[in-house]
Amino acid sequence: MSQKRKVCLMINSKLYELIRFYALIEQRSVSDLIEEIIKEWISRNKDVLDKELKEKSRLLDSI
Repeated sequence: MSQKRKVCLMINSKLYELIRFYALIEQRSVSDLIEEIIKEWISRNKDVLDKELKEKSRLLDSI
């Protein structure tokens, strides 16, 4: 396994532990909290995501 992959797995593991801990404190389910985090991330990055989607659509149309 590459060093980069090991680091990514370690970060993901620590992030999940942090989310689990926060969910426990907030007395919420982990899946609900993850869903909320993803929705918040999407709302904050909507402009970038829209731009990337338009660019990829344009590339597909040119094929």
